[in-house]
Amino acid sequence: MIAVAADPTDLANLRLVSKQWCAVSSRLFGLANLRHPRFIISPYSLQGLVDLTAHPIFGPCVESVNIGSYRLKKHLVNTQPHLDINHANAAVLKQFRFEQTGSHLNLLAQAFANLRDHGVMPMLGAFEDIVHLAPDNEVVRRGYGYDELYGPIDVLKCGNTQVAQTLVSLIEASLNSDHAPSGVSVDVKWDPNDREAVSLHSGLYSLLYNLSIQNCGCLKSPKDLTVTLTSGKDKIRNKHHLEIRNKNSHLRLIRVSIEEYEDSIFPQLEPGIFGPLFDACYHGQFHQITLSDCEIDRSVFGLLKTHARSLRHLTLHQIVFHDYEPDDAVDLFLVLRDDLALYTIDFERFAFSNKHSALEMFREDHGYQPFFGCGQVVALLSGLIRWVQVQNTKLRRFEDDEVHEHNGHDDGNDDGEHHDYEYEGEDEWEDEGASGDDDRDHRDYEQSND
Repeated sequence: MIAVAADPTDLANLRLVSKQWCAVSSRLFGLANLRHPRFIISPYSLQGLVDLTAHPIFGPCVESVNIGSYRLKKHLVNTQPHLDINHANAAVLKQFRFEQTGSHLNLLAQAFANLRDHGVMPMLGAFEDIVHLAPDNEVVRRGYGYDELYGPIDVLKCGNTQVAQTLVSLIEASLNSDHAPSGVSVDVKWDPNDREAVSLHSGLYSLLYNLSIQNCGCLKSPKDLTVTLTSGKDKIRNKHHLEIRNKNSHLRLIRVSIEEYEDSIFPQLEPGIFGPLFDACYHGQFHQITLSDCEIDRSVFGLLKTHARSLRHLTLHQIVFHDYEPDDAVDLFLVLRDDLALYTIDFERFAFSNKHSALEMFREDHGYQPFFGCGQVVALLSGLIRWVQVQNTKLRRFEDDEVHEHNGHDDGNDDGEHHDYEYEGEDEWEDEGASGDDDRDHRDYEQSND
C-alpha cells in the first residue's frame, strides 16, 4: 500500500531499502519509468533494450520501443579538424558497421521476441534525437547509450536524421521476430515558420502511406498511428499530436489548428505537416473524436460532417473557435445538433473569439462537463444556439461595432468584451430561450485570455 501511494520519483530509492521493498516496488517503478524507453542505433544501446525486455518484471512494463533517428555522417570526420577526430571516427565506424551488417536488426528482433513472450504488442516509434529550431531553442533527447556512443561529438553538425530508415528497421525486425506491433509513431521537428513537417523527411510520407492508407484513402489495418510534432523545449505546450486509435475508432488532435487562416501558433491540419494521416482524418469513419487545446474555425465543419454517419462521441477541451462571420458560432452548434447523431458530448473550457469580443462557456473553474444521451445532447446544443443568438443581439458584435469605430466613437475598451456562459442544468433551456434572463449573463469587461 505504501509503494502504491509513493511518489513515482521516490520509487527508485524505495527499491534500495531492502529485498522485500525492492520486490514490492519494482513493477510500480517499471510502470512509472519504463513504459516508453528511448534507444539509439548502437551495440551498447540495443543490447540494453534486449536486457530490459528480457527482465521478468520490467519487460512486461514496456509499451513502446522508440529509436533515435540520427546517424553520424561517416565522411564528416575528416572535414572537421576542430572536432575530436579519434572519438568521432571511432563512433562513425562503430555505428556504420553495426547497421550495415544487420546486427541492429538481430538485437531488435530479439527484443521483440522477448516482448512477445511477455504478451506485449509494442508501438514502434522513431524520434528525432535533436530538435533544432534556433541557437537558443534546441532540444536534445538522449536515448539510452547516447553519451556512450557520441560523447563530446556535436551530433547536429556531424549527423543527419533518418526517420524513415529508422522506422523501416523497426518494422523489418518486428517481421523477423514474427510479432506484430500495435502501431507506429513518429516524433519529428516542427518549425512554426514552416508549413512542412512529415514531408521534409525523405521517404517518410510514402512509408506512412503504404503502412496505413488504402488507395481509397481509408485506413488499411487496425493499427494505431501517431504523428507528434515537437516545436520547442516545453515538454507539454510544444508537443502537437495527431493520434488514430483504431481499436476504438478514435481520432485525437492535440494542440492543432483546424483553420483557414495560417497565423496560428499551432501546426495546421494539412498533408505537408501530418502526411497521409491527414487523408485518414477525412476518409476514416471515426466513432469518437477528441479535440484538445486546439484553435478552430468553420473549417472544422468539414471534418465533423465527414464522420456524420459514425461519430457518436465528441470531446471539446480548451477550444478557441474564431468566429469571423456573424453566424459562425451559431452554425457550429447547428452542425453538432442537426448534422451529427451524437450520443455524448464533453466540454471543458470552450470560447468563441473575434476582434470585438469573446464568449466563454464551460470555463475552467466549471470543471469537466459531460452530457450523455441523444436527448440531453440535443437539448444542450439547442440552448447554446439560443444563448449565442442572444449574446450576438445584445452586443451587436459585428457590423454595428464596425460602424461605431468608423464614426470615431471610442468607449475606452480596446480589449473587447468578455462574456461567460454558465450551464445550470436542463431547466435552463426553457427559461433562457423564452425570457433571455440576464442573471445568467455575466459581464466582466476583461480582456479574454483566449
